[in-house]
Amino acid sequence: MAQKVGVPDYAMQPAKAVRTVEAKARYEKTEFVSMGKQQQVSFRVEEDILVPDIKPDMEDILSIKADCDVNPRERSLICGEDLVNWTGNIHLQVVYRGISDEIIPLTSQIPYKHQWKTVQESESDAVFSVSVGNIESTIVNERKLRLSITLDMRITCCRRLTVSVLSSLEDDNCGSLQVRKQPVAVNSLSTVCKDEMEIVESFPRREGIVPKEILRQDYSVSENYKQITGDKIVLNGFIHVLILYSGHDQQSSDNQDVICQQYERIEFTQFVPIPKNARGKECSFSHVVLSGRDFHTEIVSPLRGEQGENLSSQKEFQCSGVIETKVVLFEKIQTQIAVDAYHTVKELEYVSQPKAFQTMCLSQTMEINTRDFVLPVQPPASNRSHEAGLFAYCTFHDVNTHMDTGKLAIEGTLLWSVCYLDRDSSVVNMKERIPFQATFEPEVEISSPCQDCTVSLARCGADFTGDGRIELHSQLTVHFSAYGDFHLVELAEPVFLEGFQRKTYPLIIAKLSPGETLWDVAKRHHIAEESIRQTTDGRLLIMK
Repeated sequence: MAQKVGVPDYAMQPAKAVRTVEAKARYEKTEFVSMGKQQQVSFRVEEDILVPDIKPDMEDILSIKADCDVNPRERSLICGEDLVNWTGNIHLQVVYRGISDEIIPLTSQIPYKHQWKTVQESESDAVFSVSVGNIESTIVNERKLRLSITLDMRITCCRRLTVSVLSSLEDDNCGSLQVRKQPVAVNSLSTVCKDEMEIVESFPRREGIVPKEILRQDYSVSENYKQITGDKIVLNGFIHVLILYSGHDQQSSDNQDVICQQYERIEFTQFVPIPKNARGKECSFSHVVLSGRDFHTEIVSPLRGEQGENLSSQKEFQCSGVIETKVVLFEKIQTQIAVDAYHTVKELEYVSQPKAFQTMCLSQTMEINTRDFVLPVQPPASNRSHEAGLFAYCTFHDVNTHMDTGKLAIEGTLLWSVCYLDRDSSVVNMKERIPFQATFEPEVEISSPCQDCTVSLARCGADFTGDGRIELHSQLTVHFSAYGDFHLVELAEPVFLEGFQRKTYPLIIAKLSPGETLWDVAKRHHIAEESIRQTTDGRLLIMK
């Protein structure tokens, strides 16, 4: 038979309505600037190039080189802005073989325009850079060349962020608010140092060849080493100059015209000032961006003495241009974030606001040197490279990068175009696909899977060997960056809950459950963590 159990009197009392009361909070704020991973946008530009009337008809394309600029190069991205317009010009250099087997240069400029749909959730400063990814050419007829050029646009965004850490309550004078914090280290962009340096440098021609006309010229700028002092950055680097020119062979009996390819490396040292507000800060690492503007090489007359003799310091080529340098300095910011909070007297609630961001944690530049051998499809005119008119250019395709046992592995393919004169003085154009691979060990251990790697060509060339083969050699510059993902939580909008009673006990004996910490026990019983006493048998004494 069931027994009727009486209902306690306190259970018959009406429940008090629970209401919230604002808890005015104080916050400790830490500001920093994050430099996120580059976003890449690729698009195609198609254009037909007509051969000027003063040029001979086209028979075959020997080499194509394209450089490009972009406007704007820097700008602020505003939250809610949908589209960013880009404009710029593609500077084209074409070397082709005419119907009479002569080698002809052709230059052109192609304007382009593109739009990018922004995905920014907050205001940021963006830097835009553009490079040529691929060039496809088709000879429509002897007077028209059709080009399809892929441009790779890179956008680097720097955001100013603030982390707010709950520290105390305005009406809490007894230290009843308990906040659990954990340390975190973030690489923050400290400052950006910019400088320009004008270069005018002369270098000698190849012995035995008198230059007549420059057919093609290529430039790249690379970093060698840097040193950061108190008020400046000492940066040493190289300008890689590769020119293709026609000239007279003084060693031949009939003083015939030949084609020569010549490489020159110009060293420079630049002193980049550090802004006053950033001097004295400890730099965790730096990110260097080098570029050239308005580079041009021209043939200059040799210097002669009063009697008409050649001076020992005579120069046949003069390279001029402007080096644009940008050095981004990072500093390590040590801060703490609040991950949990409670009140020992009142019921406290808050809103957990997640915040995710990404910032650069490593920047490193490396070099890849390749050396391969191929057999000519037809016997050359001579084993002297300038007599045979030997020259070669390459582009890289299908470049893949991945981390393998802590090392950076890079694989790709070099597409070579090799031209030389055969024994009938006809131009032979060879196409070769040669794979390459290399591994590097980063300066610091990389745990983040978020990485970015760009490859650029510093120099390339070809030479005949003694056994009749052609040696192809190149130098690639690899820039590797790693980014750290940070996920933080901000404790915001704290409120007190009023309207219900909490049971209290003068003494509680408890034990830690698996995976539980003293903080969890203290929060459950609304006491300070340091008030818990541990006994010799592992029990916890909680006294109020």
